[in-house]
Amino acid sequence: GTHEYAEVALAAPGGATLVPAARGLARLIEEGEDGTRLFGGFAGLAEPPHLVLLNLPTKDGSGCTLVPPEAETLLVARPTPPSITATYARIKDMARRHGRRRFRLLVNRADARTAEGLHAKVAEVARRFLDADVAYAGAIPAGALDARPLQSRLDQWSLAEFS
Repeated sequence: GTHEYAEVALAAPGGATLVPAARGLARLIEEGEDGTRLFGGFAGLAEPPHLVLLNLPTKDGSGCTLVPPEAETLLVARPTPPSITATYARIKDMARRHGRRRFRLLVNRADARTAEGLHAKVAEVARRFLDADVAYAGAIPAGALDARPLQSRLDQWSLAEFS
């Protein structure tokens, strides 16, 4: 990119660092990158992160090319029929077209009991029909945070761990 990490990295709650990179990710995807430059950049930092979360586009799954198939994908869903349907469709697409098998499900705007029940159903269907593992990532209760970005669409995050 055209900027140094220190120029764009923002302090986030809990000691995390946020790097706004929507345009950069879009460009890497457009160029057909496999993520080597992206993760190589993070790994080359003086203090590389232990975990990288990428907010990737969900429409065509093109963002899947940036992370290795063994990376976990975190899906954020709401406990509504359209969101549940979209979540399963996303898992199905990533499993069939991109070979992804490891997912985590975070349920937004739900109490723990509702989220656990939703997770159990999605995990069972994904295991039975897609040979995919969907682990429970937790619940974000309604009103717990400003969840506007999560309300309008299914967000997909891919996790890549650094050693």
